[in-house]
Amino acid sequence: MQTVTLQLFNQGKWWDAATLSFSGEQLSASCSLSYNPDYIAAAANYDTRDSWACSMNAPIGIIPTDYPHWPALQASFSKIMLC
Repeated sequence: MQTVTLQLFNQGKWWDAATLSFSGEQLSASCSLSYNPDYIAAAANYDTRDSWACSMNAPIGIIPTDYPHWPALQASFSKIMLC
């Protein structure tokens, strides 16, 4: 499984916000977005969909967000640095 760390810029610094895990290498592969516990603790509250969230479709929370295909998810990101 391939993984990517997503960083977001909030409160004047970059945060390791979440991990995006891909089930395969093909474009039709599913993926899962999991927020890092330290980032969740720093966010204002759970289920927020503001600048702290990786995507409007992935509110901050402890439960990973699963997606059937990764390209559409990638298009919805804003302010993200892939590391």
